[in-house]
Amino acid sequence: MILVGNSRGGARNLADHLMKDENDHVSVHELRGFAADDLHGAMNETYAISRGTKCEKFFFSLSLNPPPNERVETPVFDDAIARVEDRLGLTGQPRAIVLHEKDGRRHAHAVWSRIDAETMPLGGWITAESGCKRSLASSIVSMVGKCSKALLIEARAIRATSHWSNGNKP
Repeated sequence: MILVGNSRGGARNLADHLMKDENDHVSVHELRGFAADDLHGAMNETYAISRGTKCEKFFFSLSLNPPPNERVETPVFDDAIARVEDRLGLTGQPRAIVLHEKDGRRHAHAVWSRIDAETMPLGGWITAESGCKRSLASSIVSMVGKCSKALLIEARAIRATSHWSNGNKP
């Protein structure tokens, strides 16, 4: 599984991108921790909450792409997302999962809010960038032994930007 993750802003653009009809099938698999019941509403809700902080990149976005010839079922995506969530310290954060299928290839996107409502007055964001590349790599290594199918995990293709460690604002 190729994992690509980064922090980002742009609620409307992200929701538009995830719901593009250029895919053969698009489904919102999960919305957790949002008052809104649709993806655009959930993304806008996170943007509105972020206005109470100095956080400009209030989402952590992850795409999960299986090898070209593998058909990955939803529970495998769910497990991979849960592992990444745990390793990045995003457990319990509002999250959206969108499944895409294009030309017979299934892939998934997960988006978490980086805003911690409990600590908003004190800064209010969860870094999720610190050690991101290592966390994604260790998630992949742990998935290799857990897949019930002979699913090849391509660790060499990991890319994750690390704005936080480069001194940029979160």
